[in-house]
Amino acid sequence: MNEIIIKELKPIKHITLTKLNGDVIAEIPLFYLNEETRSIDEVDTISFTIPLKYRNNFSKEMHDYYVYDEVIAERLICVDGEYFVIKEITENQSNHTKSITAYGLENKLEKNTIALSDCGLMLKDKDEETNIYSFDEYLYQQTGWKLGHIDDEVRYMDNGEPKVRMQEETNTSFYSFITETIAEQFCCVPIFDRVNKKINLYDIDGFGNDLKLILHKDNYLKSLEKTYNSSDIVTRLILEGNEEECIVEEANPTGLDYIENYSYFIENEDMSEGLIRALKLFEELTPKRMDKWKEYVSLKAQKNSELSKLDSSENILMTKCNQLQNIIDGYNDMETEEEYYLLDDIKSELDISRLELQDVSNQIRILEKETKELEVKINKLNKLCRRETSEDEAGNLLFNEKLLNELKDYIYYDTYSDDSFLDANELIKTGQHILESKCKPTVEFTIDSVNFISRLLGDKTRLIPNVQLGLGDVISTYDKERNKEDLVFFTGWSMNYNDNTLNLTFSNKKTNKENTRVIADLLKKSKETKKIISVNKWLWNKQKYNKVNSTLMTGMDLELDFSPNKAYVDSVSSVDLSQHTLNINLNEEYILKATILPDTAKNKNVIWISSDENIASVSDGVIVGNGYGACIITVITEDGNKTDTCKVVVEVDMGDSGNVNVTGIRLNTNSLEIDKHESVYLLPTVIPTNANQSITYISSDGNIAKVSNVGLITGVGQGKCTITAISNKNAKIKASCTVTVSGKEAEINIDDLDEVLIIGTKRIQNLQEYNLAPKMTYFGNIVEDFDITTYPSDPKAIVVMLGLNNDSLCDISKIKTLLNSIKTKYTGKYIFVANELPVGINYATTDYTYEQLNSQIKNYNNMLQKITNELGLKSITVQGGMVESEILASHYTYNGLDLNVVGCKMLLNNIKYQIKNNVGSIIVPDDNDNTTTNVNPYREKIMEKAEEIVRMCVNHQANYSQYYRTIDYRKPNTIKAMSEVLGSTRYYQPSWVIPYQTYGWDCSSYVGCCYDYAGIPDLKGLSCSAGSLQQKLKQLGAEYWLYKEEGLRDAKPGDIVLCVNDGVSFSRNNVFTCRTHHVMIYGYSDYEMYEASGYSSGIRKGKRTFDKNQWIFFRLPQVAEADKNSSNGNTNIGNGVEEYKNCFNEQGIINGHEYIYKFKGLRCTCYNATENDKGGRSGLGTHMGKTFGCGNLSYGTLVYFPELDGKIWTNADGSQIKLDGILMATDSGILMTDCDIVAGSTIQACTSNWTNPKRLDGYVIKWGTSNIKNYSFTDTYKIAYNNGSLSRFKTAFKNYMNNGDGVLINFTKFYDTDKNIRNTIYWTILNS
Repeated sequence: MNEIIIKELKPIKHITLTKLNGDVIAEIPLFYLNEETRSIDEVDTISFTIPLKYRNNFSKEMHDYYVYDEVIAERLICVDGEYFVIKEITENQSNHTKSITAYGLENKLEKNTIALSDCGLMLKDKDEETNIYSFDEYLYQQTGWKLGHIDDEVRYMDNGEPKVRMQEETNTSFYSFITETIAEQFCCVPIFDRVNKKINLYDIDGFGNDLKLILHKDNYLKSLEKTYNSSDIVTRLILEGNEEECIVEEANPTGLDYIENYSYFIENEDMSEGLIRALKLFEELTPKRMDKWKEYVSLKAQKNSELSKLDSSENILMTKCNQLQNIIDGYNDMETEEEYYLLDDIKSELDISRLELQDVSNQIRILEKETKELEVKINKLNKLCRRETSEDEAGNLLFNEKLLNELKDYIYYDTYSDDSFLDANELIKTGQHILESKCKPTVEFTIDSVNFISRLLGDKTRLIPNVQLGLGDVISTYDKERNKEDLVFFTGWSMNYNDNTLNLTFSNKKTNKENTRVIADLLKKSKETKKIISVNKWLWNKQKYNKVNSTLMTGMDLELDFSPNKAYVDSVSSVDLSQHTLNINLNEEYILKATILPDTAKNKNVIWISSDENIASVSDGVIVGNGYGACIITVITEDGNKTDTCKVVVEVDMGDSGNVNVTGIRLNTNSLEIDKHESVYLLPTVIPTNANQSITYISSDGNIAKVSNVGLITGVGQGKCTITAISNKNAKIKASCTVTVSGKEAEINIDDLDEVLIIGTKRIQNLQEYNLAPKMTYFGNIVEDFDITTYPSDPKAIVVMLGLNNDSLCDISKIKTLLNSIKTKYTGKYIFVANELPVGINYATTDYTYEQLNSQIKNYNNMLQKITNELGLKSITVQGGMVESEILASHYTYNGLDLNVVGCKMLLNNIKYQIKNNVGSIIVPDDNDNTTTNVNPYREKIMEKAEEIVRMCVNHQANYSQYYRTIDYRKPNTIKAMSEVLGSTRYYQPSWVIPYQTYGWDCSSYVGCCYDYAGIPDLKGLSCSAGSLQQKLKQLGAEYWLYKEEGLRDAKPGDIVLCVNDGVSFSRNNVFTCRTHHVMIYGYSDYEMYEASGYSSGIRKGKRTFDKNQWIFFRLPQVAEADKNSSNGNTNIGNGVEEYKNCFNEQGIINGHEYIYKFKGLRCTCYNATENDKGGRSGLGTHMGKTFGCGNLSYGTLVYFPELDGKIWTNADGSQIKLDGILMATDSGILMTDCDIVAGSTIQACTSNWTNPKRLDGYVIKWGTSNIKNYSFTDTYKIAYNNGSLSRFKTAFKNYMNNGDGVLINFTKFYDTDKNIRNTIYWTILNS
């Protein structure tokens, strides 16, 4: 017999009233007791009545009962060591009594809130490195309760590892979390130990004793009442766990995402004999097959592991063979004596390596064959474990079509969804427990028994003298008249001490706790619903329950009644539709009739739903065709949830995509880097390509990047977010792209192409057909169609894309004449000549195949490039991402020739990127621009090539590769494999890399190519990790400095930055010999680096500071000499010391303006003010584009903002000014930003001139001399505190500190109020 006794049924001995600290106030006599209730699923209660006065048994006098006034809410009642909390007190003034109800101590946990987000929980174990915490520790820290006994089945998985459950957004009480979430996720029953404040977790199958006790009317029974409830019965349970980690189909031998249990209908023989026989045989054969399936799956995993190791060995050997062969091939080119090798030894080593490689390859082939054989066996068992395809030992199908059709009547769907599950086997195990409880109606037995305790537990002569009765125990009830015995679980009891009666509750289920993650129960517990699962779509029916979605979202109560009628004869047995397939026309109506059986059913109400209302909607059986395609109309009875379906096809024209199922979405990229206010199209292709291509786009953070309804992504603010494309046909089909927005303003947008003249043939015509063509776009069939004399005279740039017109190409000789005319008319303009795109494999005419035409296009492009070079024009390729193996990708064209809308957007993206890569901004500088062009030519060329290669990576034309790195930028090397092995680790290329098309660079070759492009070829082919780059820098006499000693010093664009290995000690003594692992090119702003950083991160530019103390800066002599000869007029003197964070004591000249101090990265916002308003503290007035407010600066201070220099702003009255970038501090600002700039007299004017916020550098030209003191941050904090707006100020303050750690808060030149703010209580509160 199991030793666990849960809430034992036994007499009470002592009751005391105590304080919360445990101090005893008084003992309460047992005769004051009213009732005691105990339950597995609910909080236990105890109630009693206390009189104001009591009669002395000896003197017979009435005395005041001192306990009466001591009984107050929240004090404790101790019942034989168990604590209950007084929650309800009713004072009766007429008879002077108090009626008290106390709840189990765990009731206090209802007032303790648990808030978890994106973390994992173990019960007692933890792994904080992976963000997995101990619930036991967290529980104790927050509530003082601890976990007590935990069954091993609850705490550990089958492999002995602790169970982990991931928690997403959790905000509920500890009591609900324990009794619902923990109970579900760990398949346990929590029992609260009120004596020791511990929570014991028992395996749901691991407690309760079979007492062999029979209750009937002749012994302990006075009356027996049974209640049946089948409203929530489930026979097929779909399982959903963590989307990325928990794949049910892979762990379920059936290969399906659901499990089934028809035991209730089998036991009651409610099916045909044939179906019962088939189900029983299926249940008999399947366990053995599942065991064999698991054995094969385990063996396959073992062989895959061996294959992985052999693959690594094969790659290492292949690399070794290639390296040895390269040494042999290059033997005659060796330049120094040190580099000679013994050729015979090398050849011998190559022969041995090739033999080893052959042996490994043979082993791989054998293992691959064995793995395929296992896959065949696994697939066969998958079929045998599915009802539809299961066979008996003789190979005969267990279920014919008739039996499968009959089985449909017994399928009751539901879904159990819990993202916390990472292990599919654990999810299946939990699902089986839930389904075991849900697959049969709940039957509750209520037994009224007189003196049960004294008769059963107090009778020492009974047949079972030592029995202890506890909740969860198994007892038998016997019905003499029907001669039927039921085995049931003891689930609760209630003792009424006034009449000494005991009511016992038994059930055919050990616990009837509702599973909050099963959909049918979500409706009942809508207040606590955290997540909506739309699997049984009828639950969300818009006609009858059009408030369900909003109600679940807001937590309001639902009034839904799915309870069946009690009388069996009145219950619905089935529903049948008048049609099961139906073809209708667009806008046509048709009435479906639903027949409810039996006729005597009382509740004949039904719910109608459509699987896709865009195709056909339904209301009260009336179907309306709304759009081409097919959908399912379902009818569900309110009584019993019986269903029937009708497939509705709204007639489609030939070639329409409405009835094609969507299976996936392919994006042109899964990561994108753009600048602020830059726009680029995200290009999804719905698979298959003949399916409905309509897409909905969603941005995870509109403050970082927004997306239009046609997929145009625009950078809003610096940061990273996710853009998701969702199929309108099937919302479960989606794809995501990670968008990183830099802090840099965009140089060119898609919209800016309206300022570009575009001339072209067929593919340019496609842009016009989809209304995507920029404003100055001209289309022609042949060269003679273009009359450039009529075209705009002042475009910013010209793009020419001449080529195909159906199956013919333009005359190449005439193109030269046209290009020459364009060059003559648009002298000094940027002119780009784009190559023609090939055609796709679905292109074919009677004259050409796609191969023949693509061969002609290739020759045409070669001749076009030659002509472009002769004329001194810029040749560009617009094929990026659109061409695979020299063929136009099928998802960019609908007939192999014409571009579809996705192809047109991709073409625009490529044109924009090519312009940006080649000239940066398309805005040609004005003649009177202050910027001088007398710059260091080396640095200019280095950064030009560095930027070009970065953009190639962004445009998916290049990526990081060590095996296939480019040494000579004139002959770029392509990546030839999707993975590379370095040492013992295999690295994988992103999915967008196309072998033999995408170019490769590693960090050293990237730097070498950029310097080679600038005319410094010395760094070609070297390696930072091998030390050859350092040796070459030493040989060339490069100057250097260590960041850890001098910081950035005077770092300039193009300087080389080497990264020393972590843990390596380095100084000036070993600069050229210490071990390094990475090399970068310094960029245009502090800590900006251009680098080929890795396989997943690619070739990029951006801020980098995490390893700065490991940096060594190098500058080649010729670059340093060119710096002296190319001063750009911007100089600085003084010590340049960073006095405070982002505040530099520096003097110099920038753009002709002398400055005396520098602020780095000021957080600048804007506000509207009346022109020349002198009502502020300073009395100096406000002016658009001329004044600003700020803290910690003296009024009258002049600051130069280079980024504002030359901007043209328009005020509300239409007047315009051209900013010179010099602004005066005349206002106090808002002290949650650095500079609040007057950008107009109205909000509308501000928003047209400015986008909040910006990070700008500021150069102080003159300090203010005003005696009027400005506000400090400490002053503003006090103001916010006194005005009751501290919470809003805190939020704004955190925004101010983000991405720059503030600027003026560090500056204490005039007012030292903030000098020690970081050590004050203000700082603690602001950052709390």
